[in-house]
Amino acid sequence: MLLLDAELPDAQPLCFMPRRKDHEYSLDHFQHTFYLRSNREGKNFGLYKTKVRDERKWEVLIPPRDQVMLEGFTLFTDWLVVEERQRGLTSLRQINRKTREVIGIAFDDPAYVTWIGYNPEPETSRLRYGYSSMTTPDTLFELDMDTGQRKVLKQAEVKGFDADLYRSEHVWIVARDGTEVPVSLVYHKHHFRKGKNPILIYGYGSYGSSIDADFSSSRLSLLDRGFVFAIAHIRGGGELGQKWYEDGKFLKKKNTFNDYLDVCDGLLELGYGDRKQCFAMGGSAGAC
Repeated sequence: MLLLDAELPDAQPLCFMPRRKDHEYSLDHFQHTFYLRSNREGKNFGLYKTKVRDERKWEVLIPPRDQVMLEGFTLFTDWLVVEERQRGLTSLRQINRKTREVIGIAFDDPAYVTWIGYNPEPETSRLRYGYSSMTTPDTLFELDMDTGQRKVLKQAEVKGFDADLYRSEHVWIVARDGTEVPVSLVYHKHHFRKGKNPILIYGYGSYGSSIDADFSSSRLSLLDRGFVFAIAHIRGGGELGQKWYEDGKFLKKKNTFNDYLDVCDGLLELGYGDRKQCFAMGGSAGAC
């Protein structure tokens, strides 16, 4: 990553840190301090700050954690907001930069995805973030981090959609090697009959890509005809961090397929679908 002093018209680009094998980092600058998301001490990334480029002088703000992936951050005058992924779901936390008070931002659905929005002005207490679930169209919220008041700025319009008619769930299925695999589901409340519904189970599990439980208007036609739709967050994806990805690649790639098959069996045993009407879907490098 190259730095350029915007106050000097003849400034030359300066490399913040030379490349090295397997090291990834992203960089922000605020109030004369660099803030870095880096995997130098752990595969799930930590957050650091420094005033100089010397890596030995980095200060740890959030250490890497085995069960939590640090996906992003944004800086405000009084607040640090971090976007994290754990237990198969994304989350947002606001951290007071003066008192170190930590507040988790609450969400309304069992299966969802959230992300930090575009926040170009750091001198504010208002955070904009995105939210979507299997029963909630893409929504842009604005949260006053000082008061906790939240309002909707914009939501994707879906003609004729009534969220109250649908239910989403987030469940765990134990795979054959004892590993718990998260699954996100959605179905029409009025059409669900335990063990009787056709079920479509989607699986990907490759390249560390996370298949999040977001909204899809094209899916509604299936749900309105009685289908249960499920996303199997199988190994090879990134839903549970870097290790989840690595446990589904190379010589461990069989875990991806075993997870998918075990999720199918597990959902049927729980009554989410009819064994004679279980359908699989996947594309590209997906599990199906």
